[in-house]
Amino acid sequence: MDPLPVIHLTDFTITSLQGEHSSLLDDAQIFLQLILDGDVMYETVQGEREADKQVWKVQDCVDVPKLDDISLFSIAVMLDSTSRIVTPLASVKLVSHNIPAERQTSKVTQDLAGLDSILEFSINCTSDGLGSPLSPTRHHEPTTATGTPNPADVYNTQTPHLNDERRSPSQFIEKLSPGDLDAIHSHMPVEPDVEKRAEALNALGKMFLMHYQNNHGLGNLNRAVSAFEDATQMATPNSSQKCIYLNDLGTSLGLRFKHLGEVHDINKSILMLQDAVQLVCDSHLEKPGYLNNLGGSLLHRFERLGNLNDVNNSIRMRENAVQLTPDGHPDKPGRLNNLSASLLRRFQRLGNITDVDNSIRVGENAVQLTLDGHPNKPGCLNNLGSSLLLRFQHLGNSTNMDNAIRAQENAVQLTPDGHPNKPGCLNNLGSSLLHRFEHLGNITDMDNSIRVREDAVRLTPDGHPDKPGHLNNLGGSLLRRFERLGNITDVDNSIRVRENVVQLTPDGHPDKPGYLNNLGSSLLSRFEHLGNITDMDKSIRMREDAVQLTPDGHPDKPGYLNNLGDSLLSRFECLSNITDVDNSIRAGEDAVQLTPDGHPDKPGYLNNLGSSLLYRFERLGNITDMDDSIRV
Repeated sequence: MDPLPVIHLTDFTITSLQGEHSSLLDDAQIFLQLILDGDVMYETVQGEREADKQVWKVQDCVDVPKLDDISLFSIAVMLDSTSRIVTPLASVKLVSHNIPAERQTSKVTQDLAGLDSILEFSINCTSDGLGSPLSPTRHHEPTTATGTPNPADVYNTQTPHLNDERRSPSQFIEKLSPGDLDAIHSHMPVEPDVEKRAEALNALGKMFLMHYQNNHGLGNLNRAVSAFEDATQMATPNSSQKCIYLNDLGTSLGLRFKHLGEVHDINKSILMLQDAVQLVCDSHLEKPGYLNNLGGSLLHRFERLGNLNDVNNSIRMRENAVQLTPDGHPDKPGRLNNLSASLLRRFQRLGNITDVDNSIRVGENAVQLTLDGHPNKPGCLNNLGSSLLLRFQHLGNSTNMDNAIRAQENAVQLTPDGHPNKPGCLNNLGSSLLHRFEHLGNITDMDNSIRVREDAVRLTPDGHPDKPGHLNNLGGSLLRRFERLGNITDVDNSIRVRENVVQLTPDGHPDKPGYLNNLGSSLLSRFEHLGNITDMDKSIRMREDAVQLTPDGHPDKPGYLNNLGDSLLSRFECLSNITDVDNSIRAGEDAVQLTPDGHPDKPGYLNNLGSSLLYRFERLGNITDMDDSIRV
């Protein structure tokens, strides 16, 4: 085989023409990368800085094959500081066929984001016996004592193709594929410095988490959790960074719980976040954020398991987060908004009007403290609308309803198309419009509720964890319009979208019982309209599943039992099977027993139980049933 011509680039000098520059601090370490077709083919040794000068000499040789299909290549100037963050400073594109074969000195000047620099190097062209084309490699990787690559440096040098612009590290992270990150993760265990390894693993977890937030792929979330777990286990007990790793792990486990509904994830999330909180004193700058995140995971567990202690502790954590956050801090409105959400959920459980009043008060503070144009303002308005809606439902004051709709309409208008929060804002506006329809009977509100909820579904990508909820709520609006106007197409569509919801939601997900219950409602309505006993049987089956999947103590279990009793009573009225009315009474009794006195739904459950007892009395004539019906 004939030897291939090779271009040798040697004796590099990098100079800042600005003198002292903010990007070139005393600890700056400069090296170069050869890039062909987007791949880093070679990395030089680090340059030596000349005394009292912004000049670095790199004594290394970069070889480039002089081939027709490799005519354009780049030399990138890279900055590596003691923070272990690698940043590109400049990139010079060269065309090989324009480089003469004789030795010469080349000087290329770049003006990049205010950093004027000269890259100077020597060139000659010879023929070397290269038997195969270059493949991506790093000839001068830092090594451990055993000669293996240093994983922290592998992590720091895995950068994508550089063009002629300076970019922030986060922009480079966005370009790394999950496959790239997996490769980096697999090299981490050989890094001998435990603290560096933990720091790199945690940074890797954040990269995976960013990919998850962009495309909601569960694989990326699992990788993020794995990397955060490795970082947490790797960190020494007295590491100043361990609280950060625990917080990141706890937060990512909370996200996975929302995605999959696995109780062990939310339990571990709470444990990790509790440890993060305990590791820092009240004056620590990050403590309010850790408390806020712990409050969020406690709230999620309450929503799944219904333990009142969890929502109480969620409120306490978030109150502490607000108190520890100084006025004027940019995170204070968000923490107020989250406290408002926890208060609202306790109100939904216990019906104490003080909680919803406080939720509105705190939510109004969040809105007032958030500047117009701030990206968090729509979310604060949206949540305030939800609190106002629930107070309207409790007290019936139409002013609260109108204010809820106004706040949520503002949230929708302030959220640009394509923003990930827009579907949620549309969905909640649909809820308020539906309730105003039920209060005032204006069909325009119903039509608008369906329209905005259709928009919410359309704007939510497949696979997004919120899509089933948006579909479920659209099914609710369609059902209500059917009940008002009697158009069979609406109830058919309601059943169709709610069946889709159940199929999209894995077993064990905390929302699945609610989706099953609601599908049962749509099927029951179609049965009452068309009389098809198949719809009735399926309604009962869905509601039985909802009850069985809901743990004792969960705040929604009494409602599911009450609705199951309603479906069983309807089938008894149709078929006169005494077993159905017996089971209806049993479900109704359980619903009443599980509902605390003073809860706003308890009178309705008692009324339905009384109806079932009365039906059984009329069928069997047992005076005890009549007495019990009157008593309840």
